[in-house]
Amino acid sequence: MARRRLESALEAGQTIDQGKSYPSRFTKVNVDFDIKLEPEVDGVFSLQYSFDGRLLALYNTAKGTKLPDLRKTRYGGYPIMCLRFHPKNPKILFAGTSEGQILSCDISDFITEDGKIVEDFTNIQVEKDEQKKDSMKNEINCLDFDYTLQRYATAGRDLSIRIYDANTNQIWDARNNEGIRRTIHGPHLAGDSLDLKGNKILTGSWEGRTDALEIWNYSTDYTTDRKKRPQVVNFPAGAKGPFLYAAQFCDNDVVVAGGSGTNSAMAINAETNEVIGEVKFNHPVQAIDTVHGGRLFAVGAGAEHGNKRLSGETGLKLCRLTDH
Repeated sequence: MARRRLESALEAGQTIDQGKSYPSRFTKVNVDFDIKLEPEVDGVFSLQYSFDGRLLALYNTAKGTKLPDLRKTRYGGYPIMCLRFHPKNPKILFAGTSEGQILSCDISDFITEDGKIVEDFTNIQVEKDEQKKDSMKNEINCLDFDYTLQRYATAGRDLSIRIYDANTNQIWDARNNEGIRRTIHGPHLAGDSLDLKGNKILTGSWEGRTDALEIWNYSTDYTTDRKKRPQVVNFPAGAKGPFLYAAQFCDNDVVVAGGSGTNSAMAINAETNEVIGEVKFNHPVQAIDTVHGGRLFAVGAGAEHGNKRLSGETGLKLCRLTDH
């Protein structure tokens, strides 16, 4: 993914500055900020860090404080299902909505020329007109950029994948009979629980089985060779089962995943199955994002089955993986 490439470059710079991978081993999860959501918010469906980790759309990660809303609730409160910063212009935030819109939001007023977050929002116009692309009355559930940084793909309720030019927001014609290299059967993805790092694919399934969290090899054809199976990462959920909505790779062989089985997110060493730490909620975990290889990560909870509101309860926690 585009973001992985940019993060690798930033981390390489940090490693050069500090003389080694920082830290080279994770042993603990710290919760930096425990954030209460507004009464009208039913839950967190998507989280996205800026590439430098200073901003979590839309919170100041150093202070845990919320920035002004880019866009007020519309149409009775349909949720934003996915968020992505433009990899070539990090002052543009893309959002996919449950009513089938792709929004391109300008956050340049929130960020100074040297990349710092503005302290005074008094004169900021928070209801700017955003560029909008309607996707055929679809429900946009995921959006991401490709490695060229020029195109992004969306997928939603109509079971179609569409590729757009990031500069024009026009659909890119990428029809190719040879486009699908292979198919992985088995994972039941019900959220942002698919991640790619190098030659490895991480999947988190909304299933109660013990192999809900798996790591696949990109070059292996699991369909023709049934003896080859993915690596299973144990997500200890007991009789409740994992039922994962979100999963991401971190550095140092660690993955972070969470869902509705335990109402928590866990950081797990994929090689040893050691649980490094757990972030607990009273509602299902529906969104996770990481930056700097997991040295910063955020976990968001959603309303259970859409019936229970999160008014006055914890809905978002800003965390970090550390060695102390």
